[in-house]
Amino acid sequence: MAQTAREMAAAGWPWGARPVDVAAVHLVKRMGILRLAPDSDAPPIHINPWVVPILSGQIRLQKPPLPYWAAAILYRIAGVSEATSRIIPAALGALATLLIFDLARLLYGRRVAWMASILWVTTYIVIEDYRLAMADPYLAFFTLGAVWAWVRASIISDDGTGEATQDKPGEKLRVPFIRRRTPLLMAFYAALALGALAKGPLIFLHVAIPIVLYHLCFGARLPKGLIGHVLGVVVFVAIAFPWPLAVLRQVPNARTLWWYESAGEITGENLENVRGWWFYLMELPQLALPWVALWLFSLAYPLLRRRGRAFFPVGWYATIVLAFSFVGQKKDPYLLPMLPAEALMIAIAAVPLLRIARRRQMHGLPGAVVAAQVLIGIGWAAALPVLMWPMHRSHLAVALLCGLTMLIALFPLREMFAARPVHWFAYQAGAYAAVLLVFCHLVRTPMENARSPAPISRELLAMADGTHTAILESKLPEEIAFYLPLHPPCGVAPSNYLVVIDDRGGVARRSINGHAPPEVKTSDFEGWVPDATLAAVRRVEMKSAPGDARWKVYELEVKRTGFAHAWESLTPELAIGR
Repeated sequence: MAQTAREMAAAGWPWGARPVDVAAVHLVKRMGILRLAPDSDAPPIHINPWVVPILSGQIRLQKPPLPYWAAAILYRIAGVSEATSRIIPAALGALATLLIFDLARLLYGRRVAWMASILWVTTYIVIEDYRLAMADPYLAFFTLGAVWAWVRASIISDDGTGEATQDKPGEKLRVPFIRRRTPLLMAFYAALALGALAKGPLIFLHVAIPIVLYHLCFGARLPKGLIGHVLGVVVFVAIAFPWPLAVLRQVPNARTLWWYESAGEITGENLENVRGWWFYLMELPQLALPWVALWLFSLAYPLLRRRGRAFFPVGWYATIVLAFSFVGQKKDPYLLPMLPAEALMIAIAAVPLLRIARRRQMHGLPGAVVAAQVLIGIGWAAALPVLMWPMHRSHLAVALLCGLTMLIALFPLREMFAARPVHWFAYQAGAYAAVLLVFCHLVRTPMENARSPAPISRELLAMADGTHTAILESKLPEEIAFYLPLHPPCGVAPSNYLVVIDDRGGVARRSINGHAPPEVKTSDFEGWVPDATLAAVRRVEMKSAPGDARWKVYELEVKRTGFAHAWESLTPELAIGR
């Protein structure tokens, strides 16, 4: 995503962007994967990179443009870096906390709202995925925003009051802001449109499921207001439709590719990241970390309570998991839009659990759940020195920091033994926050830095002299390209090209079965360099990626044909002067 945003930012602001000539494209299917590939028989296309996204000089339409636009705007303002690539997703995660608080307060009261917000900001997968430069945080945020706007619009009556209850049964909730339905309905349709611009029509499924369950579980009426709905539809069309229409005018095969990327996941045409139906069921405990004990209890709580309102978040959660289990493509980030339901269902189960725990002096099932959560925090803190020791040179600092973190993780024990469950929850959340902070900054960050392609990118750039040896830009993996100049020097008809292969999957398989890396085949690189025939291929050993590493560098020796051969025969002075 970041590299495509760099291309946009480099072209200037959208209204004054420098047009770019790129190769026309046609659909190509290799190994079951459908992609747009350059069509050498068609004339180039004159495009604005903000309208038709490009990557390494080729059209890229696998994803809608909103994440590219957001990152490109920030690049124009603050420069290109890893930090600016992550700021907006992180900000969306923070804003989602406010939406979860208000949604929980409207439906279940302030106690659940506070607890759901705390659960949200101390859930590991939220901290992990909302700092990544990808489209899923955008989809998750706008899904939550659409659900929040619809629910708030449905509880507003004509006099500006609400129909949801707070902590006391029968107490009416005064809506403190946005007292009219029309702005909320417009916000709902705007969120739908922005979600569609972030990751396509998938947002309709993510939004429809919680809205239908909300009306079934709460018996709420549909939001009234014809004017609000009409204006909302106008807003949706104005936001969502111009970009795909503009692309369809310039890229005729875009419709087929979009069908493959969206509906193809359901029909089985799209075979990327295909996993078994059970994949998400195995991942659910990991998505609930570190609140696994409360999560297990929350799954059974609606059956114990037997109240329709308690079924809403569990139904939302379970229906999304069930629906996406039948989709071939599966990755953990695809479930990000479901995580607010997880926070809500744990919160509404935790409030009565802690109330009963206080009455029973932490005995029985409530005490067991609380004890399990305390042990998870202590166990996580105990694992930190094992993880951090080989990563940091200052072992004394590691020991002191881990000792402090373990001390914080032990604080909830006192409140548990004192049978103060509310205080226990606050201390437990604080302990988890401390462990998360240390883990993310001193374990995850060094692990990511060790896997970063930045060192191999620098080494690759030093090897390319830009005249006789060049980097083959059109085949660069996006992660590598981000750390290179936007357009690496390619000289004039160089005889050697450096290419990078992402062999992550192969390395993982060989680490299991113990096989050696396969021998390189010249046929694997045929056609990579236009107007040239491949003479030889050899593996280049990199200091930053030795052995059977994920990133493998190959040098392609080519012989020119056609016009390129004629140009190569000119004097070096003339060629260099051009």
